[in-house]
Amino acid sequence: MCVDEKFQTSKYLRIVPREGDVAVYHSLLGGLSLVDANITHLLNIFHTPQNALEAHTVVPYFSKEQVRSFIATFKSKGFLVYPGCNEYDVIQQKIDQTKESLHKGSQIGVIQLVVTNNCNFKCSYCFINQIYASEKRYASQVSPLNRHMSTEMARIAIENVIKVLKESGKSSLWIQFFGGEPLLNWKTIKFVLEHFEKGDKYGIEINYSIVTNGSLFNHEIATYFLKYNVPIVISFDSPRGNERFLLNGKNAFPVIKRSLTI
Repeated sequence: MCVDEKFQTSKYLRIVPREGDVAVYHSLLGGLSLVDANITHLLNIFHTPQNALEAHTVVPYFSKEQVRSFIATFKSKGFLVYPGCNEYDVIQQKIDQTKESLHKGSQIGVIQLVVTNNCNFKCSYCFINQIYASEKRYASQVSPLNRHMSTEMARIAIENVIKVLKESGKSSLWIQFFGGEPLLNWKTIKFVLEHFEKGDKYGIEINYSIVTNGSLFNHEIATYFLKYNVPIVISFDSPRGNERFLLNGKNAFPVIKRSLTI
């Protein structure tokens, strides 16, 4: 950044004082940041165009290097723009670039495999069958023919994603196992781990994760997850919660607690 470059605050910048700090964000781009009074003062200086040296004379409690660093951060978030900048055009360019990258696949970094639509819990607040807007999508969700993902379907889906990633120059992929309760289809999860491993034979780094209710763990599953370094996200309310039940109506907590000790 040239020290003579001038910047001013975006017309979309929003500064909201809170108890103990100040929330700052761009109303079109987001970029929420929580800052203190000194940084808020620095931002407010740019209501009129300033360069880094001019701004530093008003906020001497920051070094010149700090001021330049703050300006670079504010600029990257869209909080500061060049005087006369048509921000809408800039945003439209970013949208066009994003659309192009989506077609090329360069935005892809994760594939989520819904390996089963079944679940062994009957939580009182479960939303899974209430989120589908169309009758066709709901029918697909509850269809007996659409309960488990086959190993072949998982293989094809992942290989297709790997092909797109490599064509767009990407070198890594995350595979997340999801459901329903994904461990009800341990067969497919185990196949994916054994077949794709860490991605060496496909020339790409593969990592894994799983979101589970934590009720079905055993030593075999734990051994595989340790071998392939699979982070585990367990959905859990509280030991005294009365919302999570097994299909037989019993409280799920003792089952989850057992799994956590493996």
